[in-house]
Amino acid sequence: MLKSLAREVAKDGILVHHLAPGRILTDRILQLDRASAERLGISMEAVRENMKRIYAWEIRTPRRVCESGGFSIICSKYLYDRGNYLH
Repeated sequence: MLKSLAREVAKDGILVHHLAPGRILTDRILQLDRASAERLGISMEAVRENMKRIYAWEIRTPRRVCESGGFSIICSKYLYDRGNYLH
């Protein structure tokens, strides 16, 4: 869908960027991690280590996600003309 959108709006000089940060540290994620820890009988740290193995990257704070998004906008003139997919 992202590629289709990028192709559609490229004629108007619009770049499309997609930010896919993975897990973002929110109250809901904390609630889910606590529930997993209780259900599995392990610590929160062990749950986070398991998630790092599954997602192959660390959980990000909302601020880090915003900083990543800001970077892509500021540097858009250097990015591929159909946009970028940031992890």
